[in-house]
Amino acid sequence: MYRVKYFCRRGIAGFVAAAFFLSGCVEKWEPKPLTVTQLIAGNEKKVWKFHSIEIIDEGEVEGPYSASEIYLPCSRDNEYIFYNNEEKTFEYTSGTIKCSTSESDVLLSDAWSYTTVDATLEFALPLALFGDIYILPFTVKKLTDTEIVLEVYFTKVYVEETDASYRVTLRSDSSR
Repeated sequence: MYRVKYFCRRGIAGFVAAAFFLSGCVEKWEPKPLTVTQLIAGNEKKVWKFHSIEIIDEGEVEGPYSASEIYLPCSRDNEYIFYNNEEKTFEYTSGTIKCSTSESDVLLSDAWSYTTVDATLEFALPLALFGDIYILPFTVKKLTDTEIVLEVYFTKVYVEETDASYRVTLRSDSSR
């Protein structure tokens, strides 16, 4: 009987000691939040699509207007691709529906930049709605893994005082 108690005590003490030492060796895993660059461009690249636009004029909001309301079907599936590389490459590509048979896959290639101080994202934003390509300082209003809301204030673009802006929403369903 003495031996059984002796071995039980030693067994329990050994188990407690092993649990103590093993738990001290386990590294606590803490998830690291994504950086702004990773949210915009993923680990290698990230594909965004135009979702909607709002027009804000003297505090009054018009919209949002969805891609289907303002774009032809051939432009609705075009993609804004941000690359997480040293050059910070940006591409605007034609989707699966082409506007013409001669339309190339890559419609525009440029660079993008992000400034943390004032949450400014600059890239060439081709908006068929306005018939041109704009490289504008967009203020990032919201940034998640699947949605980015950008606003461009006309006071940053034009010299004259203008109380108006465009708020553009892009969405992504691509993984990091």
